[in-house]
Amino acid sequence: MPWTPPIILPISVSPGLPSIVMVPNLQVWELSEDRLTIRHEYFDTTRKIDLLSRAHPAGGEPTAGGHAIGWFEGSTLVIETADLAATIGGLSRNAPSSDQRVVVERYTLGAEGRTLTGQMTINDSKYLTRPLTLAVTMERAEEGTELVSFPCDVESSRRHLD
Repeated sequence: MPWTPPIILPISVSPGLPSIVMVPNLQVWELSEDRLTIRHEYFDTTRKIDLLSRAHPAGGEPTAGGHAIGWFEGSTLVIETADLAATIGGLSRNAPSSDQRVVVERYTLGAEGRTLTGQMTINDSKYLTRPLTLAVTMERAEEGTELVSFPCDVESSRRHLD
């Protein structure tokens, strides 16, 4: 029987949390009074964190990016994301997750203003027996560094199958 290459569909959407935070690509954080917007170079993803609400809307529909709220506890930024869709990679890399997953991120800016350190805690009662906590460290890029968009070209990504 002749070998048939597998059907591989290119990933053209962000893998979501926690992967989007853990991949060492550039991010741009823009803070206003009511919102934190984080633009990720990885999959050209934009996260919007509501800084005014203290709760997620009741009956929210799960999506890849979920619904994020944030607040400050002293000098620590806390981001809680719920209403996340079930997905492969929702617990890191290829580990599956459910739509019950809630991710809480905690970040503190270092005294020198160049390092953001923190942790991400993932709760998913369907797949985890206890919360999963991952360390996060980010460093400020050099002045003038620009975010670059890398759009997915489906035809190009399939050329190796021909």
